[in-house]
Parts: sequence; structure tokens; C-alpha cells
Amino acid sequence: MSITHQTNSLLNALQSKQMPSYPIFLFDFLQKIDFDFSQKSINHLNRFLQQLHKKSLTTEKILSQQGGDSLLLAMAVYLGECLAKRTGEQIIWYDYAQATAEIDKQNQLHSTHFELPKQFENSLLAKIGEVYCQPLMIIHQSLLGNNVLLPFLAEMQYTIFNKAQVNINDEPNQVAQAYLHKVKTGKLLDSTIGFFAELQTVDFDFSQNSLEQIDTVLQNIKQKYQFSSNMYADFIQNPAYQHFCYLLGFYIGMTASRLSNIAVKWTDFKAMYDMLDGEFDNCLEHRFILLMENHYRTPMLVITNHLFDIAPNFIRSAVVFANILHEQNASDLTIFAEPFEPNHVEHLPKTWQQSIAPLTKMLHDKLEQIVHKDLWLPTVFYLNKDAQTGKFQPIFQAINNMNIDQAIDNLYEDMDFYQKSSPIVLGCYPMFANLPTGRQPAITIEVRLSDLALQLIWAYRMPDFAVLPMVSNQANLTDDVKNWVNALCQNLAKQKIGEEHLSDFWLNKFDNHASTPHNDKKKRQNIDDIALNVLPMGDDIVKIDEHIGIGVNVVTPSFDYAKLNWQGFDLPKYVLDMSEQQRSYLQALAPNRLLNDELFSQAHAMMHLYRFGKVVWGAVVSADEKLYQPTTEVIDFDNFFIAEIVYDPTGQTDVKTLHHLANNLQKLQNLDTSQLPADQAFVALHLQDGRSRLFAHPYPPSLATTPCVISSTWVWRRHLPNAMLSDSLVPIVIDAKTDSPHTGRVMVLPSRFWQLKQTDNQSFYQHWLAKSLKAFGENYDLMPNILAQEQQGDFFAQAQFAKVQAQIYPKFKISAKTTHIATQNPQSIKTTAQPTAQNIDNVNKNVLKNEANFVKNSVQNQVVTPPSQNPPTEKPTALIADLQQQLLAEQARLQSELSTTDHDKERKLYIIAGVVLVVVILAIILAKVMGQ
Repeated sequence: MSITHQTNSLLNALQSKQMPSYPIFLFDFLQKIDFDFSQKSINHLNRFLQQLHKKSLTTEKILSQQGGDSLLLAMAVYLGECLAKRTGEQIIWYDYAQATAEIDKQNQLHSTHFELPKQFENSLLAKIGEVYCQPLMIIHQSLLGNNVLLPFLAEMQYTIFNKAQVNINDEPNQVAQAYLHKVKTGKLLDSTIGFFAELQTVDFDFSQNSLEQIDTVLQNIKQKYQFSSNMYADFIQNPAYQHFCYLLGFYIGMTASRLSNIAVKWTDFKAMYDMLDGEFDNCLEHRFILLMENHYRTPMLVITNHLFDIAPNFIRSAVVFANILHEQNASDLTIFAEPFEPNHVEHLPKTWQQSIAPLTKMLHDKLEQIVHKDLWLPTVFYLNKDAQTGKFQPIFQAINNMNIDQAIDNLYEDMDFYQKSSPIVLGCYPMFANLPTGRQPAITIEVRLSDLALQLIWAYRMPDFAVLPMVSNQANLTDDVKNWVNALCQNLAKQKIGEEHLSDFWLNKFDNHASTPHNDKKKRQNIDDIALNVLPMGDDIVKIDEHIGIGVNVVTPSFDYAKLNWQGFDLPKYVLDMSEQQRSYLQALAPNRLLNDELFSQAHAMMHLYRFGKVVWGAVVSADEKLYQPTTEVIDFDNFFIAEIVYDPTGQTDVKTLHHLANNLQKLQNLDTSQLPADQAFVALHLQDGRSRLFAHPYPPSLATTPCVISSTWVWRRHLPNAMLSDSLVPIVIDAKTDSPHTGRVMVLPSRFWQLKQTDNQSFYQHWLAKSLKAFGENYDLMPNILAQEQQGDFFAQAQFAKVQAQIYPKFKISAKTTHIATQNPQSIKTTAQPTAQNIDNVNKNVLKNEANFVKNSVQNQVVTPPSQNPPTEKPTALIADLQQQLLAEQARLQSELSTTDHDKERKLYIIAGVVLVVVILAIILAKVMGQ
């Protein structure tokens, strides 16, 4: 029996006030409390715990009674579920074994050593949003007489909301959803929002009345704080007040659009600035703009204008704003909202009735894939008539095309073709839809029956999955069509996707927590079993302190990219220090298809990049879809995978800016190039064409003034920690020289080197694996297998690579026979009688250009005596060779250091160069002396 089933059983017993099949100590007293998640119920529970304390009923004594463990667990479950209810976050319960396994997983990912004590308060843990808590600890402390229950709930609420702060640099529609998520319960609970106390009077239920309440709150705030126009500048600099403006602006805009059924989406200042050719002011009110057909609105200006009268001719009332939107933009969007009354469809055409079942199956399957975060394909259903029997066979046909636009075109072509012979043709494909709820992911449904052509949009919400009502923008839908859609919705509601995922009209109701299965009363009726066991009491009960809300700290730590600076990363040195077997990991196999591609030049550049390359952050603009999915085929002999990277060759641009620049480029992929400036259109055409390649192409100046450039790159999956792209930011190796033939050729820094660079105990390698663990339930770490393969010798010496040796790059693999180059082929190496500093530098360059002699072992015999001179004794030759080897390693390291723009390193270089020169002169003098 699952932990969810068991916690639901306890909660059901409290809410139904019916004794389950197992005993619960003092259940008669619990029946006097209405466990309805209200503050009143919390106060009653707190008094109940105080009374138990007065009667000296400690945790130990209760556990000794029959059903005592069930009493303590039930109260703990209620506290956790109440927190989930109040914050609108999903709750996951863990028993001790499950929590220990979760902590072990986190310890492995983050190189920590946290241990969960085996004691009572850890018998049942709750993860709410991104925060872990121990409600059993609060029960135990309350029974000891400590007044901690109410502070615990308050502190936990603050902690949960604090962990869910909004990143305003995200895509605008995501930002809007994140802010609206803060009022998902119908009340604002996030106290980090400015004027939190005043906003407590607002019922955020997306109604006209809520807009009236907001107008009242704004007026009260203005009077209370005596706001005037000269206070505006200071106001907008306060982060809490900025959150206040964003929250109310998004809420006013979305409420107005819902009330008028207007299809809208949000955009940001940069996009509006570009659309209006620069005639758009940069201010707080223009940070996020509400777009609709032929109009744009600035609802955030309603707030600041009400408080400071900064725009006398603009609206200063949320109600007036909504009324104007209704008058000017209200649409006739048909919304098929639940609940649905039973409809009689017997009078509808036979094909209409027959189409409901296959369409229900199709949509149900797609929703199941969406819930499990699986990629799903556009699908067509039709009836295929057998030529011999004359019977129709139902056919579901998925359209497998990585280019979604082409897949959708193929879907409509197939539907037109099958419509000629099939009485029923159905189709669906993924899309983003602009709805009164804003931009939402959705399923587009196409219906082609004998006398019906209908398009429906079925949107859903992520990540706390819930489906919205179906809508259609087709005019004058008949009652028969509406009855048919209602019947379809009823069928879907009966499927195992579950009513807990079906939303109300526009997710306006807050009395149900959609993602919590226990809210389905029908499912709770038969829950009457419990098997949770509490652990023995520990000697060291966790003490309550000012950090009461943090609980068990096993949350995946956020990665601070800004602290990880790749400047000066000594890549050539690390490559030189690797053994021959380890160095085989750095090599890559050029697949067959790459040989005829411009990106093949990247394979030729790999040796150069390992020797002279500089490591910088790169932001992924786009990549092949397969790179985002796990794979067991890490090496592909035929296919190669491409990514478009934006990066700063100087390495000076911060990662936050890089991420923003990449997001701007991503938007170009779906835009009409004829409407774009020439520089943006060029990049847009490149991103839209899978065959196009760019190398160090300047970032479009009309988008941003930046030193960043764009390059296409071939990604060798074995160089990623888990063979896939788990993050949009990745360290890359670039050519630091601007005049090099390899300029613009970049490659992902092999992940083996990632582990050499970490800051404040945070490892980017482990962070990368943690993201795949969260997405797919497994980290897919390749390194253990790679290390095991190295024990067996050269990886590419395997038989499967025998026929493709010429396609393996870079070519620094050498055999043992080449270690005595001077004696085997003295004519092939330049020699010099007097190894001056300049001559040694020339030797360095020649060695670095010779692919067969990159390994340190092969460098030892590079300085040889010309035939015209008497050869020195063996001892000085070895001494000079050792010095030469050190000089070569130092040369490679210094070239890496110079690849950055660090003036301190340049000064160090002069000092080191002087020391090297002195060592060379001493070596020459010593050689002459010993030669005599």
C-alpha cells in the first residue's frame, strides 16, 4: 500500500469523523473538530494538544496506547495537508525508509553527508513545493508544552513562498503564471509582496467584485501613506513594491480578459520596443504588456497611476480597465465549461456518435503522456475500408517528424487525403494557445465528419497539471454541435485521467486542490487501511528554534552560475596531464553524415582547441530534440546532433545576460522573417533551417549591443555527463585567436573537466545530473562506465571502431614505437646548434603543430644534436630533454593563461617568461660545460 494511500486514509478519518477499521486513540475527542483546513480548525487542534499536555499525555505515553500512533500520525498529516492547501503547492509524503533513500540520492548528487536520525519525528516527512518539513516534531513539541504549532505554520508558509520567488527574466507568460500562482488559493499568502496586510482583504477569485476590492485597497494605501507624484521614483525602486505592481498588474489584466473572453498573451518591453520601432518608453509599467488582437494594454500603469497620478489621461481604476476591455475587445469565444449535464446524443448523425469513442481515446492517451511529461506526436484517426470485406478498420497514425511545423502540415495533408474515403477523420497536435487565461500549452483538435468541420482547443496547465475547458472560436455553433462536445467532455471525465485534474470554468475556484488525490470524495470512501509505523523515540529530539520552518534540509540546492568563472581554466595543462588511455575519452567519432557537412571543420579544429582553447559559458539557443532525451546509444555511427550556441569570446558576459540573449534568439524561430529587421531575419532564417550553419556570427545589433556571437556546434554526446542536454548553460571550448582558421568552431568542454572546477562546494557536473534526475528519475551518469572502459585500454581500439579510425578526432593517439623519433627519422625534425630562447619557441610551435607528438612522452627527444657536431654524453642529453619537457608544458599553460583578458595574469607571464629564459641560458651553459 502506497504512502499516499495511507496518509489519505488518516485524513479521511479526520474529515469524515468515522472510525476506520484500525483504532485511533481519543478519536471521540477528534470528532469534535471540523478538519476543514480553516484557521478555526488549527486553533481547535492546538487547544487539543495543550489539553493533552495538561493531562501529562506525552508522546511516549500516547504511543503506548492502542491506536496512539494513528492519532499522532493523523494530526501530523493534517498539518502537512493544511500547509499544502494554504500555499497551493503539491505535497509528497515520505516514510523513514523513503526519506532515507531520497537523502542518499541527494548526498550522491551533491557530495554531502547528511544522515536522517532514526527517531520518532522522522517517521513521516512532508515535501511541500520545494521544502521538507517534520510535522511530527511539532506534535511532539506541543505535547511537551511548547507553543510551536502556530509559529510552525506561519514560518513554513513563509519558507515555501520564499523558495518559489519569481524570476522576471523568464518568458513573460511564465512570469505571469508564476505571479498568479501566488493567489491560487484565493488569498495572497506570500508576505514578501509589498502591502501584504492591505491585500489580505482582496478575494482573488477573478471576479468583477475582486477588481472593486483592488480599487478600494489602492485608494486606502494612497491615503494611508500620503503618496504623491514626487514619491514615485523611490516607490518603484523598492523590490517589495515592484512585486506588488507585478502581481496586481498581472491579476487585473487576466481578470479583465477572462470576464470578456478575450484571447491574450503577455510580452515584455524589449519585444514591444522592437514592434513599435523604438517608440516605447522603458519603465516599470512597460516591463510586461498585455497583448490581444490589434491592441496592447498596460494594466500595471493602472496601479501606479492610481497611487501617484503620473498619467492624468490614463485609467486609474481596475474596474474601468476591465469595462473598456469588454467594450472594445469582447469576443464570442465558445467555452464548453463543466459541470456537464447528461445529454442525449441519439438524435445526432451516426458518424457523430461513433466519433466520440476514438476521439476520447486519442485525447486520453495524449493527456496521459502530458501528465507523465512524455513527448507526444501529432496523430490522425481515420477509418480504412478493407477492399475485400468492405468493412472499416480504425487506424491511429502518429506523424513522426522532429520539425513540429512540418508535422502539422503533414497532419492536415493526411486529413484532406483520408477525408475522401473515410466518414470519420480526427486529428490532434500540440500547440500554445492564446486564451482568456493567457498563453497556455494546449491540444488542437480537428474534427472532420460527413457534415461537420470543427476545431477545438483544449488547454492545460503545468506543472501542477489541470485541464481547462474546451473552447472554439467558430461562430454560430449549433445546439447539436454543443451537445456533441458536451458528450465528448463527459466521456473524458469518466476516464482514469481522473476528475481531480478537471478544472472549473477558468480555474477560478479555490476550494479544491487539484493535484491532491484525497479531494476526490468518491475515492476516499473505501480507504480504511493503515500500515504506517512510527520509529522509536530518539534521545536527541530536534530542538525548535528560529528556523523552525526549514525542517529536513535535503532540498536540491540551486546552482549559482555566476560564482563559477571559467576564466583562466588551464585546459592544455589538464590535457597534457592525462594518460594515453584517459586521453581517448577526449576523442570523438565523426559520424558518416558529418563528413559532408560544414560542421566537419569542427572535427579538424578539435586538436587546436585542446591546445589553445579557452573555456567560456555558452547558452543553448536551440538543439536537436533527441539531445534533450535519455539514450542508450551514446555513439551513433550515422547521425550527429547539432546545437546553436550564443557566447562571449571574451568570457566577460555574465550568465544571466547570456540566458536572456539566448531567449531572445529562441523567439525568432517562430516569427515571420519578412517582418523582422535584416540582421534578425538572417538569424531567424538560420534557426529555421536545419541545414544552415553559422560560425562566430555577430549577435543581431537590433536585438542587443553585445560582444556575443552565435555558432553552430556538433555535440558529441559522450562529452556530456549524461549524454543529453540537461541545462541551457554549458561550458564550451572556443578558439581565443580572432584570426585563426578555426574561429567560431566550438565544442562542449568534456564533462570530465567540469569536476575540476567548482565553487563553494557546488559542482556543475552534479547540478547537471540533478536536473536529469528530477526530469527522468535517473541521472544517467556516463562517467562510471567511461572509467571502467579505461581500465580495459584505449576505448577506440575496440573492434567496432576498426573501420572508422580515419573518422576519430583529434589524432593525438600515438604508438609506443614513436618514442625515439630522433634515432628513427632524424631528417624529419628541425635541429639547431644553439637552442636559444627564440629557437626553443620555434621548436614549441613545431611540436604543437605535429599531431603525432602531442603526448608529453614524445617530447623528450625533440632537441637533438646536429650530425655535424660531436653528440653530448647521455647525461646532459637527458637533462636538456627534461628541461625541454618542462618548457613545453609551461608554454602550453601560458598560452591558455593568455587566452583571457586578465591583466594580472599578463604581468605574471612576464615574470615567468624571464625565469624561463634564465633556465634556458643556464641549460645551454651547463650543456657546453659538460660537453667539454
